[in-house]
Amino acid sequence: MGPDERDFARWEASPPAEVIGDSIWRLPAYRLSRYLAVVVDLDLPAIRENSPRRAEQLECAVDSIGINIAEGYSRLHGRERARFYEYALGSAREARDWYARVGARLPPGIALSRCRILSRVIKILTVAVPQERAGSSERRIREAADRRSPSGGSEKPTPHPAPGPAPRSSK
Repeated sequence: MGPDERDFARWEASPPAEVIGDSIWRLPAYRLSRYLAVVVDLDLPAIRENSPRRAEQLECAVDSIGINIAEGYSRLHGRERARFYEYALGSAREARDWYARVGARLPPGIALSRCRILSRVIKILTVAVPQERAGSSERRIREAADRRSPSGGSEKPTPHPAPGPAPRSSK
């Protein structure tokens, strides 16, 4: 386990207050993206010194990963979720490419370490996108709801009769 992985493990052990209790924290790609958003701020001053535009591009790409995962996670349907995860995937690839380009401006090993974390995010999202498109989350949600229901999902709810016209009074 490298230094970045140890730092991530320590950081991950105490989640940011705003996500405590939020189910999005269960997503490894989201946790990794939040960590990257913290460490990119440590890297930016050295990059900004010679390449302010590259620093800005890197920062935007890294920020976009977690933002799009969060947006997609909030979508009800798998196809919509997949679309935002694809945006996050594109941003992760972009950030990895920017780190590869600015690596000489950072202390030895930092860019490679960040690229490895970004590669983990890319692998996770590469698997998640087709699964979401196929509706795997929707199935899991339905199955969980079935397990929570008293009948275990085996009984179908009885439909209520449609309201008819009001009875006429006889005079």
